[in-house]
Amino acid sequence: MTNPRVFTLLIDCQEDFMEGGALPVTGARADMARLAAFIAKHRHTITRIGYSLDTHQPISIFFPCWWRNASGEHPAPFTLITKEEVQEGLWMPIYDREQSMACLHHLGAVMIWTYHCLQGSAGAALEGTIQQAVTEHALATQTNPYVLTKGLDRVSEMYGIVHPEHNPHGLTHRELLDEIALYDRTIIAGEAASHCVLTSVRQICEGLADLELTKRITLLTDCMSPIAGFEEQMTAGFAELERKYRIQLVKSTEV
Repeated sequence: MTNPRVFTLLIDCQEDFMEGGALPVTGARADMARLAAFIAKHRHTITRIGYSLDTHQPISIFFPCWWRNASGEHPAPFTLITKEEVQEGLWMPIYDREQSMACLHHLGAVMIWTYHCLQGSAGAALEGTIQQAVTEHALATQTNPYVLTKGLDRVSEMYGIVHPEHNPHGLTHRELLDEIALYDRTIIAGEAASHCVLTSVRQICEGLADLELTKRITLLTDCMSPIAGFEEQMTAGFAELERKYRIQLVKSTEV
């Protein structure tokens, strides 16, 4: 009997999401320590590691510079700009009004974030212990990691790893879904659990659309944390995926 093929997928394990980063997730640094220990322990069992890199340019619809009010002021981070507010003139896009309104009509609102994971910045890099763990795994198994960059579309946020939230051009990372389908088990962890991890897992399950494949997905619950205030949303979201797609939620020590 051959050994099972295992894919470990790391979602946005980047410095800007760690405590002290531009968009910190409380508990993220400890999550990464547990995740790095998990990778080291199972180094010769994990067939391949994949990871996503949230990557943005400064002038993007979800950053303050894109918007201004009647006084010329930019919105503060964590402002929710709604379609109705823009229609009423409370907020106005400085760039690409047509695409801005198309995004708002589709999503209803856009959340403004702090500038984070800017392309080429130190904050966009993998967290240090994860980078080391990934490198050591690659050398031990003679297998390079699968790397996916997401978030460079300036007129839509891309929380999920498969496609942007507003996706008029039909961008889909089908090759990632094809990669996942090759394995007997896919183990997922990363940050933030309430946003990029939850959305990524949902998109993966919807994209695979096959219970025989989705039931192979395992989430490491102690290797991811939610953004504060979104705990209930996260819990409900993962419960729905567990019920609908039979994914598994376990601690890294239980694998």
